[in-house]
Amino acid sequence: MKSSELTCFLALISVLIPISSTLIAQEFRPWTGEFIEHFEDNFHNWPISSESNRRAEISEGYYQLRGKSVALPFFLSQPVTIIKEDSFLLEIACTQLKGKKNMGYGLCWGARPDRRDCYVFLVSSNRKFTIVRMERGRYRQLQPWTQTDLVLGQKEENTLTVSKAEGTYTYFINGQRVFHGPAEDLKGSGCGVILHGSMELLVDKFQVKFPEEE
Repeated sequence: MKSSELTCFLALISVLIPISSTLIAQEFRPWTGEFIEHFEDNFHNWPISSESNRRAEISEGYYQLRGKSVALPFFLSQPVTIIKEDSFLLEIACTQLKGKKNMGYGLCWGARPDRRDCYVFLVSSNRKFTIVRMERGRYRQLQPWTQTDLVLGQKEENTLTVSKAEGTYTYFINGQRVFHGPAEDLKGSGCGVILHGSMELLVDKFQVKFPEEE
């Protein structure tokens, strides 16, 4: 990892904890079935913000996010109950419209309310991706920032998918596998979108699906 990328990533991780409460999933009982969101409305009560340095709203079929601070990331989640033995598929489709091309955005799951434990799967518009595990406020890179033409650039939609089966996580970018590794126990139920730095992001789809019982 280049020093500039490491600096950006350390900044992202260091501020996951003190993010404003207006950007945390609102208090209600965890969702226990399939969670499929196309943002036609705010039925699922996604966090909305109108702060000067970060905005979040649902409009025109998108979750529209705008961050203006390099030091503060967005972390917007919903509590989706995933039992540790469950197989599941987690997926997000989003487009970076503007902003820094070397800043990451993507999926976060298994997050505790204090966000000291979670998984993060990020891509950037300079065509890189990384996978990180947060544990007790410390980060562990499962996959360093890696260049790949599978990641599309600004104003092009990227779909990130994580599939868990038989104790293994498999990671996909736009339908193509890029990494796999052991699926460790989740410490929390927060699942959602994370973005870092000064950028505008449109989220078109977010879903958590479970295999049908045989």
